[in-house]
Amino acid sequence: MKKISDLFNQASIKITDSPYILTTSFSKLIVTTNYDTILETASRQSIKDEPLKPLLPCLKGQVDEAIQSNERCLLKLHGSTEETTSFILTSKQYQDFYGKPSERSGKPLPLYLEQLFSGKSCCLLVVV
Repeated sequence: MKKISDLFNQASIKITDSPYILTTSFSKLIVTTNYDTILETASRQSIKDEPLKPLLPCLKGQVDEAIQSNERCLLKLHGSTEETTSFILTSKQYQDFYGKPSERSGKPLPLYLEQLFSGKSCCLLVVV
Protein backbone atom coordinates (compact mmCIF):
# COMPACT_ATOMS: atom_id res chain seq x y z
CA MET A 1 0.00 0.00 0.00
CA LYS A 2 2.86 2.35 0.85
CA LYS A 3 4.50 1.67 -2.52
CA ILE A 4 1.26 2.46 -4.38
CA SER A 5 0.87 5.65 -2.39
CA ASP A 6 4.46 6.68 -3.16
CA LEU A 7 3.93 6.06 -6.89
CA PHE A 8 0.84 8.29 -6.91
CA ASN A 9 2.43 11.01 -4.81
CA GLN A 10 5.65 11.12 -6.86
CA ALA A 11 3.90 11.17 -10.24
CA SER A 12 3.87 14.38 -12.23
CA ILE A 13 0.20 14.92 -12.98
CA LYS A 14 -1.23 17.72 -15.10
CA ILE A 15 -4.79 18.40 -14.05
CA THR A 16 -7.10 18.86 -17.05
CA ASP A 17 -10.48 20.62 -17.07
CA SER A 18 -12.48 17.51 -16.05
CA PRO A 19 -11.69 17.56 -12.30
CA TYR A 20 -12.51 21.27 -12.11
CA ILE A 21 -15.85 20.68 -13.84
CA LEU A 22 -16.64 17.73 -11.56
CA THR A 23 -15.88 19.63 -8.37
CA THR A 24 -17.81 22.80 -9.28
CA SER A 25 -20.79 21.71 -11.37
CA PHE A 26 -22.61 18.91 -9.62
CA SER A 27 -23.64 17.69 -6.20
CA LYS A 28 -22.02 18.80 -2.96
CA LEU A 29 -21.19 15.15 -2.35
CA ILE A 30 -18.92 13.44 -4.87
CA VAL A 31 -18.22 9.71 -4.65
CA THR A 32 -15.09 8.19 -6.16
CA THR A 33 -13.13 4.95 -6.05
CA ASN A 34 -9.89 6.75 -6.99
CA TYR A 35 -6.96 6.78 -4.55
CA ASP A 36 -5.32 9.93 -5.92
CA THR A 37 -5.84 13.50 -4.69
CA ILE A 38 -6.65 15.15 -8.04
CA LEU A 39 -10.25 16.05 -7.11
CA GLU A 40 -9.17 17.52 -3.78
CA THR A 41 -6.49 19.61 -5.52
CA ALA A 42 -8.91 20.86 -8.17
CA SER A 43 -11.45 21.71 -5.50
CA ARG A 44 -8.93 23.71 -3.42
CA GLN A 45 -7.82 25.64 -6.51
CA SER A 46 -11.32 26.43 -7.81
CA ILE A 47 -13.48 26.74 -4.67
CA LYS A 48 -11.23 28.29 -2.06
CA ASP A 49 -14.04 29.22 0.35
CA GLU A 50 -15.55 25.71 0.50
CA PRO A 51 -13.24 23.00 -0.89
CA LEU A 52 -14.28 19.35 -0.85
CA LYS A 53 -13.66 17.62 2.45
CA PRO A 54 -12.21 14.14 1.73
CA LEU A 55 -13.81 11.33 3.71
CA LEU A 56 -12.83 7.70 4.02
CA PRO A 57 -15.15 4.76 4.77
CA CYS A 58 -12.86 3.65 7.60
CA LEU A 59 -13.93 6.85 9.42
CA LYS A 60 -17.58 5.86 9.86
CA GLY A 61 -18.69 8.79 12.00
CA GLN A 62 -17.34 11.33 9.50
CA VAL A 63 -19.11 9.71 6.55
CA ASP A 64 -22.47 9.36 8.31
CA GLU A 65 -22.36 13.02 9.36
CA ALA A 66 -21.45 14.25 5.86
CA ILE A 67 -24.26 12.28 4.23
CA GLN A 68 -26.78 13.74 6.66
CA SER A 69 -25.50 17.33 6.76
CA ASN A 70 -25.13 17.87 3.00
CA GLU A 71 -21.60 19.30 3.31
CA ARG A 72 -19.28 19.59 0.31
CA CYS A 73 -17.50 16.25 0.59
CA LEU A 74 -15.56 13.74 -1.42
CA LEU A 75 -16.33 10.19 -0.32
CA LYS A 76 -13.34 8.09 -1.32
CA LEU A 77 -14.84 4.61 -1.22
CA HIS A 78 -11.61 2.71 -1.79
CA GLY A 79 -9.29 4.91 0.24
CA SER A 80 -6.73 7.62 -0.39
CA THR A 81 -3.01 7.89 -0.96
CA GLU A 82 -2.95 10.18 2.06
CA GLU A 83 -4.00 7.30 4.34
CA THR A 84 -2.65 3.97 3.07
CA THR A 85 -4.48 1.97 5.74
CA SER A 86 -7.73 3.08 4.07
CA PHE A 87 -6.99 1.29 0.75
CA ILE A 88 -9.47 -1.30 -0.45
CA LEU A 89 -7.44 -3.29 -2.94
CA THR A 90 -7.24 -6.97 -2.03
CA SER A 91 -10.01 -9.58 -2.15
CA LYS A 92 -10.02 -9.71 1.64
CA GLN A 93 -10.36 -5.94 1.93
CA TYR A 94 -13.27 -5.98 -0.55
CA GLN A 95 -14.99 -8.68 1.51
CA ASP A 96 -14.37 -6.77 4.74
CA PHE A 97 -15.95 -3.58 3.39
CA TYR A 98 -18.51 -4.86 0.85
CA GLY A 99 -19.17 -8.38 2.12
CA LYS A 100 -19.76 -11.44 -0.05
CA PRO A 101 -22.68 -11.17 -2.51
CA SER A 102 -24.97 -13.15 -0.22
CA GLU A 103 -23.70 -11.51 3.01
CA ARG A 104 -23.73 -7.71 2.57
CA SER A 105 -25.93 -6.90 5.55
CA GLY A 106 -24.10 -4.68 8.03
CA LYS A 107 -21.03 -4.11 5.85
CA PRO A 108 -19.89 -0.45 5.69
CA LEU A 109 -19.88 0.32 1.97
CA PRO A 110 -23.30 -1.14 1.08
CA LEU A 111 -24.72 0.83 4.03
CA TYR A 112 -23.10 4.09 2.85
CA LEU A 113 -24.26 3.55 -0.72
CA GLU A 114 -27.79 2.81 0.42
CA GLN A 115 -27.79 6.01 2.51
CA LEU A 116 -26.45 8.00 -0.44
CA PHE A 117 -28.86 6.76 -3.07
CA SER A 118 -32.11 6.24 -1.20
CA GLY A 119 -34.41 9.18 -1.66
CA LYS A 120 -31.85 11.29 -3.53
CA SER A 121 -31.33 12.00 -7.18
CA CYS A 122 -28.01 10.94 -8.57
CA CYS A 123 -25.86 11.95 -11.52
CA LEU A 124 -23.49 9.28 -12.77
CA LEU A 125 -20.36 10.47 -14.55
CA VAL A 126 -17.81 8.22 -16.13
CA VAL A 127 -14.55 9.94 -16.98
CA VAL A 128 -12.28 7.98 -19.25
